[in-house]
Amino acid sequence: MNWKLKIRYIVLVVGVLGVAALLIGSYALLLVSEDGNADEERIKLENSLKEVWGERGCIYDCNGHLISSSAPMCELSVDVTVYFDRKGNLRDFYKQNIDIACRVVAEQFREETASELRRRIEKGVSESASYSKQHKGKHKHVKLVKRLVTFDEAKELQTKEFFKKGSNMSGLVVDKYPKRFNMFNDEAKRVVGEFDIKSGIAKYGLELYYDSLLRGEPGKAINTNVGKKKIPIPSEEPVDGQDLVLTLDMDIQDMAESILREKVAYCRASRGCMIVMEVETGEIKAMVNLARDSSGFIQQGSNNCVALNDQPGSTFKTVCMMAALEEGLVTPDEEFDVNYGRPVQFGPGETISDSHEYSKKYLSANEIMMYSSNIGMARIVNKFNNTKAGRRRFVEAVKATGFAHHLEIEAVNPKHPIIYDPDSVYDKRIYKGWSNPTMRSMSRGYEVKTTPLYTLNFYNAIANDGYYVEPHLVKEFRRGGEVITKVEPLVIKKRMCSRGTLDKIRDMLRFVAQNEGGTAYPSLNGLKAAGKTGTAQLHRRADGSFDGYQLSFAGYYPEDKPKYSCIVVLYDCPKMQTGTGCVDAFRQIMIKL
Repeated sequence: MNWKLKIRYIVLVVGVLGVAALLIGSYALLLVSEDGNADEERIKLENSLKEVWGERGCIYDCNGHLISSSAPMCELSVDVTVYFDRKGNLRDFYKQNIDIACRVVAEQFREETASELRRRIEKGVSESASYSKQHKGKHKHVKLVKRLVTFDEAKELQTKEFFKKGSNMSGLVVDKYPKRFNMFNDEAKRVVGEFDIKSGIAKYGLELYYDSLLRGEPGKAINTNVGKKKIPIPSEEPVDGQDLVLTLDMDIQDMAESILREKVAYCRASRGCMIVMEVETGEIKAMVNLARDSSGFIQQGSNNCVALNDQPGSTFKTVCMMAALEEGLVTPDEEFDVNYGRPVQFGPGETISDSHEYSKKYLSANEIMMYSSNIGMARIVNKFNNTKAGRRRFVEAVKATGFAHHLEIEAVNPKHPIIYDPDSVYDKRIYKGWSNPTMRSMSRGYEVKTTPLYTLNFYNAIANDGYYVEPHLVKEFRRGGEVITKVEPLVIKKRMCSRGTLDKIRDMLRFVAQNEGGTAYPSLNGLKAAGKTGTAQLHRRADGSFDGYQLSFAGYYPEDKPKYSCIVVLYDCPKMQTGTGCVDAFRQIMIKL
């Protein structure tokens, strides 16, 4: 064997042994790691991993109109440390071109004048001179534009004088951020919600309720040095978030917001809300919340539709009437002494009166509902017998209507109805507890609390042949255009009451809306609807007067074959009315559907 062949043989053997040693060493290192000992390389690798997220899901209305989506936005600033040379002197390029740079930015973005921008940059430059000595190698940024700009706006700036020289000369820094947009501006804002991508925080509404689904699943990326920058290189791809297809119809939402805004202004209310729901499916087509700010401007308010528990007023009379009819304590034609609508003393310190007088002393149960007689309803619930046993029977009959059945609405911390139990002990600071007048107070919507959504759900069940259907805001969950989950209407199979009671209640609600003298009749202007008006006196002053009235109307349309149900509530109206502003709002939205 010649010497050249020997050398090759030796190199081959050494190479094989080296590879084997490397493999054995790696395996041993892996075993050490698995045994829990320090693995510096793996720890270093794990520490360099960064969590990355894919695209946040979009939100659409029921017709496929895009409501909320993310788009790339940019933050523009300049790194003023590049304006200095190695000796700490300002470069000539900066001195000769700073005026041009400020003028270019001022003309493109029109946020501040060129001189105002220059003063801010010069302040940053001045601070940077001392800053760089204390923090060598650190950068100091000054914002060019205070707001986030679009990707196209950033690209346009990079083509202009001064900035087209590149970041090493101009100092331009473009930080990209995705931003969440509501394509309908503030419409349905409280329902859809808000998400701040820069902070990664969902603030309220569906953006918060379905945050985990909209976010998707995070992936991993390794921060890798590329030149002077660290760039995340994906090692595990993220899963994009799911899209939400809502039940909301933004055309209906737009009409509802416009109508309610007019009524809040006309009735001088502090705030108002409106919900439009599809009777058969429970799909919410519009949910509006408006409120006045400190200057009186009407804007989007808190989601009172699901979060404000308050005394409902006379819309609760229908619940009590249903309970009395179902218990067999009253018939529609049975008459009760209402004293022509004049005040009636029911007990010590308890006087009940009606909002207007009648031409006759006695009213039938049908007429009590039609005229919304407080006295008449007090007479009817008295038939439960105002004893402990009678009170229990009354509350159980009210709950048997299903009014307080908990709804799984897509909202963060929704409020549920409060129907007080006569046997419970209460904190006197919250509720004084049951007394002799309590049952009669409940008969006209006091000493009970509920949200507009629960009230509407009750009337929707009346329209839906006595069956409750769960109200909901989301129709489908999708990813990449493919349906992942389709939300089916959830119907409670047990009727809210017997067929006979339901027919009587529907007749009464029709009388309220379609018979002359009914409280809703004048404002419906012949619309073949059914429903109930409500007025609650709230915020009693020290002198016994009231500084605010809560007006409402809950009903459905068309009365014979209901397709939509709707509730309108106006809060803190300075003048007592029988919900006429709310009835007219109901009429206006129904004739447009």
